[in-house]
Amino acid sequence: MKELYEKWSADYFKTIADSSTRAIAASWKYCHGLYDIPVRMIRTRHIKTCLDTASIQVGDRERPASDNTKSNIKSLLNQMLDYAVEYEYTDKNYARSVRLSADTVKGTATQKEHIAYTDDEMETLWKISQTHASVWLSSSAIPAGVRMSC
Repeated sequence: MKELYEKWSADYFKTIADSSTRAIAASWKYCHGLYDIPVRMIRTRHIKTCLDTASIQVGDRERPASDNTKSNIKSLLNQMLDYAVEYEYTDKNYARSVRLSADTVKGTATQKEHIAYTDDEMETLWKISQTHASVWLSSSAIPAGVRMSC
């Protein structure tokens, strides 16, 4: 699989942004259990084990993969094995038959908790908005639940 990753990434990384390249490389580090398995030998159980036990060593502690990272790993393996099928390194993409658990899928969709402005913060914003148009625009969007990002 390590050789497949090198061939696939050499082609694929030319077509994506640097940030995506870094995210894929980070996800690949969690797949160390698959590195030495020949692509023709990969089966569903290998991919499930990889996802269930995905972790990396950071200093002296082991860091388990988050739900988002597991989703990224699954996507990575789907793409790599699609490439392997296309170039006839294997006959089937076993990653396509693996389903992430409902808890993992739910974890990837979790939104961050909303933090409301305090009354003092609101009062300060309203005072400043009287003289600064950009603050007025931002402040007027608050009741609608809109947050401006810089």
